[in-house]
Amino acid sequence: RDPALGPPTRAEFEALLDEESRQLVGEAIAHAVETGTPRSYELRAHLPNGAESHRLVVAIPTRDAEGRVVRLHGTDLDAIKAVAAATSS
Repeated sequence: RDPALGPPTRAEFEALLDEESRQLVGEAIAHAVETGTPRSYELRAHLPNGAESHRLVVAIPTRDAEGRVVRLHGTDLDAIKAVAAATSS
């Protein structure tokens, strides 16, 4: 994805996932919102070029002054590239 486009929306991100991975994302988001604790998970994405990508995703909740979760943010890493980079040094 072109960085100039900014991060994908949830719908754009989920469009790359198979059903099992979409369910996992939904459960992880619900867990982060309900508990207020970060959640990481691995999933498979099908990229626009047809390649399959193994992803490591972290959902981090942000709370308001009353402690309610008001937003989620996080990271989405290509797990294979991250492992290769970590083991090649």
